[in-house]
Amino acid sequence: MSTVPGSPEDTNTTIKILDRTSLFHLLCLVQSITPEKKPFLNGLTYANLPAQFVPRFFWPNKPGAHESTSQMSIYYGLQRMEDTSRTTIGFGMTIEAYVNFGLPGVIMLGVFLGWFYKLVDGLTRHSPLMSYAGLFTVVLIAWSFQTEMPLSMWTSSMFQACVAIMGIPFLIRNFLG
Repeated sequence: MSTVPGSPEDTNTTIKILDRTSLFHLLCLVQSITPEKKPFLNGLTYANLPAQFVPRFFWPNKPGAHESTSQMSIYYGLQRMEDTSRTTIGFGMTIEAYVNFGLPGVIMLGVFLGWFYKLVDGLTRHSPLMSYAGLFTVVLIAWSFQTEMPLSMWTSSMFQACVAIMGIPFLIRNFLG
């Protein structure tokens, strides 16, 4: 079934697609509520970040990578606790920084990411693409487009991708080759 361009159904479909692909409406929601109605979280969503570097076989009950997203969804009344196990709302790093520290948090995130990308650029600029540094750069570029992930989820998935992309060839080369 197709919709007629300009019809209410077509406009409704367009709005639904934009809602699914944009984080702008979440940023507006968070900014309109925080800090007047809901105080800043002061780094609460970042508490799960160190746990993401511990493999689950060492820590079977470690907090999940989506814990930050669940905290924000519940805090802003978008989901109930039981809903977070079935559906995830992607807030993104910028919104997470605002939720925690307001505009200074967003500025700190920008400064940190700028410093981090500059550091990686300086360390990997002349590396061959098929070296570990080159592979890390490719993974980092791919992960830089993941705008809907909070920092803990981004870090966790980036870490897992690096292990898969660089760790497995390392093991094969040094122990099986």
